[in-house]
Amino acid sequence: MPVPRPSDPRGTRHPDRAGRAGRGGRFGPAGRDATPRPLSLTAAWAGVASALVAAVVVVAGVAVVWLPASGGSGSAGSAIRAGALTFLAAVHGGVTVDGLPTSFVPLGLTALAAVFVWRAATAVAGAAEEAGENRPVALLVALATQCGSFAVTCALLAAASTLGSSSASVPGAFVAGFVLSAVIAGPALLRHSALGDGLVAVVPPWLITAARVAGATLAVHLSAGALLVGGALVLHHDRVTALSHEVGGGWSGVPVLLLGVLAAPNATVAGAGYLSGAGFAVGTGTTAGLTGTTTGLVPAFPVLGALPTGDGAAAPVWILAAVTPLAAGACLAALAGRATTPSQRWRDAAGAVAGVAVLGAAVAWLAGGGVGTARLQTLGVPPLRFGLLLALWTGAVAAALLAARAAVAALRRHEGPQRPGLRATFAALASVEQYDDADSDDDIDDIDDTDTDHEDDANGATDPAAAAGAGRTAPRRGDGEAQGERREGTARGRGRGDLAG
Repeated sequence: MPVPRPSDPRGTRHPDRAGRAGRGGRFGPAGRDATPRPLSLTAAWAGVASALVAAVVVVAGVAVVWLPASGGSGSAGSAIRAGALTFLAAVHGGVTVDGLPTSFVPLGLTALAAVFVWRAATAVAGAAEEAGENRPVALLVALATQCGSFAVTCALLAAASTLGSSSASVPGAFVAGFVLSAVIAGPALLRHSALGDGLVAVVPPWLITAARVAGATLAVHLSAGALLVGGALVLHHDRVTALSHEVGGGWSGVPVLLLGVLAAPNATVAGAGYLSGAGFAVGTGTTAGLTGTTTGLVPAFPVLGALPTGDGAAAPVWILAAVTPLAAGACLAALAGRATTPSQRWRDAAGAVAGVAVLGAAVAWLAGGGVGTARLQTLGVPPLRFGLLLALWTGAVAAALLAARAAVAALRRHEGPQRPGLRATFAALASVEQYDDADSDDDIDDIDDTDTDHEDDANGATDPAAAAGAGRTAPRRGDGEAQGERREGTARGRGRGDLAG
């Protein structure tokens, strides 16, 4: 069978990209050497597709709960516009509902949009790898193209989604879409493409380490917040059930149930804020904190049935509030303590503490917001206070642990060969005690010998023959005492030598 030459149309210089016989390949028709699609075009399509797919998923969910609940008054066009507005609210595009500005967004919707953006960015990274594109400039252009196309799609949806007095800001949708895409797609490209290698060459490694440690530390606080919210829902299940019945059953209660599920991340952040001491607000008249809760009128929302009541937190909550910064600080100290030198450990820990403050404030801002300009204009945890308190408690615990580790290391360094450790000292003392016990036994033997001599003397006084025989065979007492003194001196000398060693 002849080997095809490079000019032979039957051959290909990229066998992995060629189409299989009888079907189209990944890059073109069967049997052809197709040219890969330009990376910028792939990135543009990825941005548009991620926005459209996320919007379609949200529209489908809204339609499922919108049309049955509205009876015969609802229309497909209204459901589509309502779903598009919901998607734009998820990207924090600035939505007005019935003439009221709404900035509070369930983070579950934002997470849904972020998943599609991440997947699109990984597809762009895969296309760049297959095309052999590893230049940082080209990858950054692809990232900007994806973010721009996502933002343009959001702006077009905002322009076409006006529903009565409800609408979305076109400039706000563009800016929010670009920021969300950059925040999510950027790390995805760094992780799955050669752009990460370029970042490592430019950015100091300790900054990357500090960012990772800060993320892990914040996860500890959020986990504690989720535990608190779950426990409160179980403890106050009667109030939650009563609020659910007030909303209504059937399809009319499905939107509220779905909204509660999507708002679970917001409740988690509120729980973390409560444990940190920053507290949270549910409108202008309701605030909750460890030292007390002020309760006003709140919406009939089932999750709000878990709001704390009373003058302060219960004992288990105080315990959780005390354990959380200890666990977070230990996590930070353990991860930052992987560095080789003490100065590097302190540097990584300081960067992580600053990162915890920034990330905490950002998460609190995303989870908060408001509805309208009246009673519900303030919802969530104060971002600045939350970030500062997280940095304060976590940093204090981590600093104490790192300082203790440094003190222990310094103590071990000062223990040289001339300063034996406790184990060697105890071993020497034990050997001295053993020699003292041996001396005591020798003294007892000497006393026994002396008593025996006295008995022999007494017997000799009554038996002249025995006295004569004893005088010939008994050793002199002076020789026994001299031998005992020599044994005692030798044993004590050995004990002092071992202790000095």
